[in-house]
Amino acid sequence: MSKNTYFDIHARPFDLPIKKIKKRTMTTLLACGIINPLGPTFNALTLDGVVSPGKQMPILHVMLNPFSQDLAEIGIATIGETWNPIQAITQLFTRSFGDCPTLHFQSSMLEYEDAVALHADFLATFDDGYSMLQRVRQFPGDPWNRVQFEMDEAREFMENPGNAQPSSNRRLSAEEAFELSRHLFDPKVQEAEIGAFFSAWDGAIKFQGGNFRKKDVLSMKVFLAHFENITLSCNFPDI
Repeated sequence: MSKNTYFDIHARPFDLPIKKIKKRTMTTLLACGIINPLGPTFNALTLDGVVSPGKQMPILHVMLNPFSQDLAEIGIATIGETWNPIQAITQLFTRSFGDCPTLHFQSSMLEYEDAVALHADFLATFDDGYSMLQRVRQFPGDPWNRVQFEMDEAREFMENPGNAQPSSNRRLSAEEAFELSRHLFDPKVQEAEIGAFFSAWDGAIKFQGGNFRKKDVLSMKVFLAHFENITLSCNFPDI
């Protein structure tokens, strides 16, 4: 048995039926959410099963949106007696996760400071990271007004594109990414982001659900079952 844990990433991931999530015990490495009123999105990188030395475990990427869901095996983890979590997990950041997320969960496999550092590295990969940091600074711990501001800004751009301000989108520096990660892991901020995410999920279905076939809509009830399964191996505020 290898002393160190290592990840082998597939050259081409392969898809799995999304319904198999509920039949799996997952060990979550990283989980995050994007609060978009028209389609909030939850992403998780997990190991398929309970971790123990000597095991080889599929690495899964789960993506859940009210109107679209994906489950893919993206690699194999060989579990040793030790591991470098930041070095191992950052290999998975080449996956597509959408816009910069503001809801973040601490894997129970990581100490708090390691989780903050890992998610800082993760946040630094998003092209819209700096604009998100600006909005979080403007609305600290207030995702509802932040999202409303984003919607108003988008509406103004659609109605008056000639008045659009120059984009401030860019990737975060290491220092900025750490600032954002530290803020988003504050328990009160996490609680607010979780509440806003659930509200956005319910609201998106009520607003857009009629545009989709019923079987293609992931109800709040089913989403919460998947969410609970994925976050059982995370530390997050009681709500």
